[in-house]
Amino acid sequence: MNDFEQLNNFVSFHEMRTAVLDIINNTPDQDLRNVDRIVTQKDTIAGRNKEIIALIFCDVFKKLTGLDLSKKPRLIVDIGVGVLPITTVEFAESIKAVNQETIVIGTELPSAVAAAYQSLPKNIVERFQEEVVVILGEGFNEANVQGLRFLLNEDEQPYELVAEIIADNGKHGYLTIAVSKDTKFIGKKGKTNSKEQRQTHFFNEVLSALKEEDSNPQVIQNPAKKMLAEVDGQFIATSEPEKIFPGMADLITANNVTTHFTEEQRETFYNQTITQLLKTGGVYVEKQRSGFGNFATFNKISVFMLSEDGKLEEIGRVNSDMNSNLFLEEGMFFDWYSERNEYVGTVVESLIDKFDEDFVSKVYKEIQVEVKKLTSALDLSFEEFQKKIDDLFKNSFFEE
Repeated sequence: MNDFEQLNNFVSFHEMRTAVLDIINNTPDQDLRNVDRIVTQKDTIAGRNKEIIALIFCDVFKKLTGLDLSKKPRLIVDIGVGVLPITTVEFAESIKAVNQETIVIGTELPSAVAAAYQSLPKNIVERFQEEVVVILGEGFNEANVQGLRFLLNEDEQPYELVAEIIADNGKHGYLTIAVSKDTKFIGKKGKTNSKEQRQTHFFNEVLSALKEEDSNPQVIQNPAKKMLAEVDGQFIATSEPEKIFPGMADLITANNVTTHFTEEQRETFYNQTITQLLKTGGVYVEKQRSGFGNFATFNKISVFMLSEDGKLEEIGRVNSDMNSNLFLEEGMFFDWYSERNEYVGTVVESLIDKFDEDFVSKVYKEIQVEVKKLTSALDLSFEEFQKKIDDLFKNSFFEE
């Protein structure tokens, strides 16, 4: 039995964890020296997964997706953790507080991974605080700027300057301030050539000040891997997580990941990465947000499931312009999906009455497929639907 088969046929959490670690340890690390590093505008902030955490543990989510994360060993993949994965660390802590038998794996594109970082001395931070606030723009003041860090490549050369921020609401985060001359950069709204966004002159000023100090601040290697390891999480730099853990994820989350995608890239992400990474019946939750600190709000949360016929279906959504009361309520799920889910439950109850429960569990996937066919193809009243199901009982594999 190979590692993939072992993971899908685990008996205990220990076996599952061993299989996952074997896969990670046997997956060669990307050579970050050879990647075409691309910096996107970072606006990482603590607590940005709070809506996702609330959603995946609410009763409506469990009822309509069938995924109860408080039970059984689970494999969760958080795509796009960022260079300093503070939100994935929070996510892992929240999940493990409910179910210790959960493995959380964070992934990030090799082109976006920092090999190391270097925190700048306090006197340099204070020297440049005012200019940092100007770059950050309206809504920030010097008290918000708690630190500055250079992100380093494999040769320990700085290529990006980030500010460590404490927002007025007390939340901790990181924002891109400047990048080096040769760094590819995607700023706000996809801008790549804006001097205002790149701030390379400021980057060089800060770097020169650090060299003049000759203080040689400590270099922290592999920050993403190190931070996740502290909460018993795993990290892997890859653009193709679906090839490392094919069909293994119970849940995938992505927070603000598709913001910079073209429509074509988004379709590839859904049809390739998500579809091939999820287990059948697995769930993908996607969140889009805007703003930072006091201004951070979510624009949209979408819930998808991988159906028995291998199709990724969006089953629910809340937009920022919708009634916020829909969040965590059944109203966030599409009517057709809620109805189909109720129909499946009714079919299962009917079958248990006619057959034994073991038989029903064996044909549960087939039940879902048949119910989907009926509810997708026909606009039926419940009475009409029930008659179709009764006919199905008489003429299909449901018969003993």
